[in-house]
This record gives sequence, structure tokens and C-alpha cells, in this order.
Amino acid sequence: MKRFLEIDYLLKFSKTITLVALCISFLSISASLSYGIYLNKLNLKEKIYVLEGSGNVLVANTVKDALMWREPEIRSHLKKFHNYFFNLDQFNYKKNIEKSLDLIDESGKNYYLTLLNQGWYNSLKLNNLAQRIRIDSINMNTETYPYWGFVYGKTEVYRYGEEEKKKEKTIQIQCRLYDVARTLDNPHGLLISNYDILYHGEK
Repeated sequence: MKRFLEIDYLLKFSKTITLVALCISFLSISASLSYGIYLNKLNLKEKIYVLEGSGNVLVANTVKDALMWREPEIRSHLKKFHNYFFNLDQFNYKKNIEKSLDLIDESGKNYYLTLLNQGWYNSLKLNNLAQRIRIDSINMNTETYPYWGFVYGKTEVYRYGEEEKKKEKTIQIQCRLYDVARTLDNPHGLLISNYDILYHGEK
């Protein structure tokens, strides 16, 4: 009889141990899941989501990372504007100028009006001329806002069929850039301001 009582006690003890182990396992799993969810929410709050020009969403963990992704966009924006504004001929100048003016404020429009009043675009058309820009380097400063941009390169003007007689000039430009809403015409969400050609001549 005593032996049966011992067996019954061992069975009850074994069940109790099993239940305790299951409870501890369940609590451990619950705690791990809760902590994982907490960390995930914490990371989401710390992340910065950047919408790329092509529509892709990039994730930055800090503001510094966001600026690191902003720098290539600034470079691309400046390159895009100058290619539109300076790569001209009698066939594309109206279309290119229109596209370029979507990327700059009144300072760019005023420069365009100056060239228009000087008869540059009319001369381009009547004399069958082409103008090109070759960008050597683009520098920027994103430590302050608005950002600073600096463009260095050369412009070339020639008549079709007489490329060997091209006239080349060195050009140096500085400007500031502001964050604006992204649109189809301005996918980088940047606006060039205080556009200033520091030097444009033979060197």
C-alpha cells in the first residue's frame, strides 16, 4: 500500500513539475515576443523614411543618414538643371529652358530673361548654333540649411558642322537649395535659389 502511495505521489509531483515548466516556457515566449514588438516600435520611431525621386522609399536610421542620401539628390538636381539650361540648340532650347525653370526660383528666371533680352536664344536659332556644358565637379555644403551648391565646368558654343571651331569658356556657379514638395517636374524635391554665376569667361 505504501508503495502505491509513493507512486501516486511521484506522478502528482511529475505533473506539477511539467505544469510549472510549461508555464515558465509560456511566460518566456510571451516576454520575448513582447520585447521584440517593443524594439520594433522603437526602431520605427527612430527611422526616417525618404521618398526617392523614382518613387522608391528609402529608410534612414538618423537625420545624418537622411542627409547622406540627400547629397546625391542635390548633386543630381544641380546636374539636371544645368544640362537643361545650357545644353541647347535651335530645336530643343524652348523645351529645355521650360524644364530647367521648374527646378529654380526667380533668380534663374531673371538670368533667363537677361539672356532672352540680349538676343542669345534668337542668335542660337538664326546662326544654327549649339551650346553645351561640361560639368567638372559639383560641391555642396549640407551642414547648414538651406544647402549650398557649387558647380564648376566649361561651356562650349559651336555651329553644327564646325565643332572644331568651338568657343570654350570656364564657368563657376554658386547657389542655395531649399527642400520643397516633390512633383513629376521636380522629383528631387529641391529648389535652386540665389543663383549666381561667379565667373564665365576664357581662362
